[in-house]
Amino acid sequence: MFTATEAVPVAKVVAGNKRYPGVVALDNVNFTLNKGEVRALLGKNGAGKSTLIRMLTGSERPDSGDIWIGETRLEGDEATLTRRAAELGVRAVYQELSLVEGLTVAENLCLGQWPRRNGMIDYLQMAQDAQRCLQALGVDVSPEQLVSTLSPAQKQLVEIARVMKGEPRVVILDEPTSSLASAEVELVISAVKKMSALGVAVIYVSHRMEEIRRIASCATVMRDGQVAGDVMLENTSTHHIVSLML
Repeated sequence: MFTATEAVPVAKVVAGNKRYPGVVALDNVNFTLNKGEVRALLGKNGAGKSTLIRMLTGSERPDSGDIWIGETRLEGDEATLTRRAAELGVRAVYQELSLVEGLTVAENLCLGQWPRRNGMIDYLQMAQDAQRCLQALGVDVSPEQLVSTLSPAQKQLVEIARVMKGEPRVVILDEPTSSLASAEVELVISAVKKMSALGVAVIYVSHRMEEIRRIASCATVMRDGQVAGDVMLENTSTHHIVSLML
């Protein structure tokens, strides 16, 4: 169990800038994420959230500024930057899930890394690995179940379990509950809390303030490509957060 005794940065953006033709996407952005922290990333559409996420995952290079994962500066050409970010432990789960519906849960969790024995896929080992991963997050589905038979919430949890299988430092969840009913949201909240307890840092993107207050301890609020404020949620009113966004 991870216990936060002091702030240990696992991801940083230092003076990050990004411009597109006619648009300033990020303007001198500084952002820090600590080990085991659940940090909400808030802002209207076009505020810069997606650009910041793409920089952290390596799918977008800053025009200037530095990205750090742990003590390593994220650098390289566009062809290798995303792979390098993944190697350093950055994972993301987007609104559009990437599970293969015709495969089992275990096959999806181990996709591209199927265990082998005597040159053949070791399905028993695959199921055991998947079960351990699911249990760590409290996901109550069978490794042998076809993904196509799962509920939307179960699919979301399997997607989260898949990124956790690689023992990440940072997991970015982009609107993970946007299509879920309130009862299903509880399953995602529980999984995120377990991730935090394991020391994984989580960036949580959502527009649901009640949900954010239950799951995150702090928030970075963005507006017009800039950080409008970094706040501790227990000490900050929703009215003030909305005023920062506007």
